Amino acid sequence: MGSKFATAQESPDLKRFLNQSVSQSVSQSVSKSGRQAGSQSVRQAGRKAVSQSGRHQTDRQTDQTRQDKTEHTDRQADRQMDRQTDNQTDRQTEIQSVKQTVSQSVRQIDRQTDRHSDRQTNGQCDH
Repeated sequence: MGSKFATAQESPDLKRFLNQSVSQSVSQSVSKSGRQAGSQSVRQAGRKAVSQSGRHQTDRQTDQTRQDKTEHTDRQADRQMDRQTDNQTDRQTEIQSVKQTVSQSVRQIDRQTDRHSDRQTNGQCDH
């Protein structure tokens, strides 16, 4: 039973069919790999864009945080300076008040001493 198959060289129809089949197969394969490469490229570009966007967002947040901290530090420094100024003013006021009180007391003592001296001089001393 020796059945013989025709080769592509012997049958033009077989040759055309094989060429068409191979061509179609190659075309589908190229198309599919192109789609895969294209979608992979799109996915990578998307990931990269999201990553960059996330980095930009993080950078903006970091800048904002840094600015907030600086403003907070500045406000703290201002409040500290205000407290120091207030404390200094309070101390100066207190010192001035004590000086005034001492000065008044000294004048009062001087007047009493002067009156006492006058009485002694005029012979009005009780001793």
